[in-house]
Amino acid sequence: MVPKEALFCRVYHWHVKLNDQVKRGSLLIDADTVQGLLGISSAHHGKVVDICCKKDDMLKGGDVICRIDVPFIDYWRAVAEDGTNPSRQPYLQNKEKKK
Repeated sequence: MVPKEALFCRVYHWHVKLNDQVKRGSLLIDADTVQGLLGISSAHHGKVVDICCKKDDMLKGGDVICRIDVPFIDYWRAVAEDGTNPSRQPYLQNKEKKK
């Protein structure tokens, strides 16, 4: 059985452990900003699909993440490039704007 700590973590700031590759069982650790997560290259996206955010698709300090999928990663990148604060905007709202 996999220890709970290996699958879940509390979100304070965003950064991925060690080499910035996110995969099932990875722990997210404290870092300055969401940039650690946004920095994942497309070459690593195949490893991201195993890690989704909580049901309301909003993340803030102290939230628990169980998995993050590729569209979610793309959403954070898109919001950041837009110059807005991703921690304040839900995924679905952003998705609607793009249609």
